[in-house]
Amino acid sequence: MNRHWAKISYFLNDLKVWPDNNSAERALRLPKLCQKNHLFSQSVSGNNAIEYFNTIIATCRLCRVHPEDYLTDITIRINEGHPMSRLDELLPSNWQVAPPSELERAKKCVKYNHLTPT
Repeated sequence: MNRHWAKISYFLNDLKVWPDNNSAERALRLPKLCQKNHLFSQSVSGNNAIEYFNTIIATCRLCRVHPEDYLTDITIRINEGHPMSRLDELLPSNWQVAPPSELERAKKCVKYNHLTPT
């Protein structure tokens, strides 16, 4: 027990680490619920894409970031040439919310007008 004490009490030194894993278990609920829906998917790459998005959405929820705003903003930043050396700024835990006017401009850029009924 004494030789493992540093690992057991790690959460006392780092305030970002919680002593339980309830949030991790809640984050696993979404992929588990979607697993039945993906069972008969036509492609493996489609399943992988869905799992990537589920992971991003769960991470956004853990960081208290709105997933739609996050995905819209980082997509535009990457398309506008965000430097590869600063990709850690785009992680949900480090992401800074864009000003509302810029976010509305971004949403207008990605709006699909051909899908809306006329």
